Amino acid sequence: LNHPFILKEADFSVIKKIFFAPLIIISPILILVRCFLMVIILYFVGILSYCLNKGSNYPQKLSKTRLILMHSLSKFLGYSLLLVQGLIIIRNKKPSKSARIHVYNHTSFNDILMACATFPGVGIAKHQLGQWWPFRQILLISRSILVKRDGQVSKQVKHMVKDKITDQMQNYINSDSTDPIMICPEGTVP
Repeated sequence: LNHPFILKEADFSVIKKIFFAPLIIISPILILVRCFLMVIILYFVGILSYCLNKGSNYPQKLSKTRLILMHSLSKFLGYSLLLVQGLIIIRNKKPSKSARIHVYNHTSFNDILMACATFPGVGIAKHQLGQWWPFRQILLISRSILVKRDGQVSKQVKHMVKDKITDQMQNYINSDSTDPIMICPEGTVP
């Protein structure tokens, strides 16, 4: 008996001939369109972050209204950039609200976007990210902690920087903020 929904032998040569050439021609165009959309979204969120951060006295903590807007902006950024790439987040479990520090593996830029969409909070990031204007505005509004990891620092300075960042993290955890700190183990200070 032949099953109507399972094809054991089929001739796909006609389909390959029809769709293969246009797919090869369209693919580079789609990649450029997606990259262009990602840049537009980053600048849009950067402009909104700049407006939201205006008059907020960085690095002081944000007011409740600004904090809610920052969370919404962070989720929008994460979901929209992932969607442009054709990725969708499927969540089985929600992260604990009582957790003050989230540690997760970061192997690509998409991991950061998923973290933004899932649980916005304060991140620890390389200072080089602040060199591009949209990222700088997003990092400022999220009150992220920027660190230098260039490897050209003496051991004494490394310990001073490590102690300063540890103090910043401890002060943040002791504050009454409800946002967690996100840490990627391979992205920490040496």
